[in-house]
Amino acid sequence: MTRLLVALALVTACSKSSDPKPAPAPAPPPPPPVSTSGSATDPTLVKFCTQCYFKVMDCFKDAQFWQIFSTMYFANTNLAVDDTEREHWIGVMKEDMLKLYNEHGFEQNCQASLEHTKAPSEKSVKAVTEAANASCAAFASAFGYMVFNEGAFHQPK
Repeated sequence: MTRLLVALALVTACSKSSDPKPAPAPAPPPPPPVSTSGSATDPTLVKFCTQCYFKVMDCFKDAQFWQIFSTMYFANTNLAVDDTEREHWIGVMKEDMLKLYNEHGFEQNCQASLEHTKAPSEKSVKAVTEAANASCAAFASAFGYMVFNEGAFHQPK
């Protein structure tokens, strides 16, 4: 009888030890990488960039916007350009903007830009924001200067 109780105790102990135990909670994910400039994690700059893209879409059919914006680009590159080349460049830019717009990719593009290219200065953010509230022509001038002359969202870090 003692053997039966010992055997029963062993079976009970073994069956209890083989019961599944709840898995330990997973470790929290590591924090996202922070760029050395801190701009990639700055939601204010991502929002500003995204708002600029939406303003470009507001000005999409404004010929003056595209003439000013392309002038800023070609003046900065010191390339001689004729009307055909300018119109081709504007067409490519419009296609790129439409693709990003249709894919809802403005915010993702801005985050990537801030990780890999220069961030705008506070002075530029203020100037572009004020210009965006004025007109498409004023926005094209301020945005073009920030992008092509200062290199924000354009030149590598």
